Amino acid sequence: MIIAREIADKSLLIYKLVVYEILTLISRRMDQDVAKSIYNDISFMNLYTTRELEAEYFREFLSYDKKNISLVDCVNLTLAKKFKAKIATFDRFYPKEFLVQNTGFAIFQVNCQR
Repeated sequence: MIIAREIADKSLLIYKLVVYEILTLISRRMDQDVAKSIYNDISFMNLYTTRELEAEYFREFLSYDKKNISLVDCVNLTLAKKFKAKIATFDRFYPKEFLVQNTGFAIFQVNCQR
């Protein structure tokens, strides 16, 4: 996969809600055993939220007038802005300047130490 090569040497930040979405999607499109295997194999930095960050998530969410805006997408966008990160996704919601490339789900590519 092109995206795997592109982010192979990068630090990744995956917000817990995104992990839940990924595992649900894999369970639905593939099967539960694959989702379990991926869950057991993944290594990700757990990002704990704060009241201030939660307020930012909801400000982003409430700034949209159109329907079908995902709160999780707004969380991802808020974090991308905050960490100056790129998002790997198929979602058309995200502004192009925050995209690594369209890939299937939101993974943040950030430059940080584990």
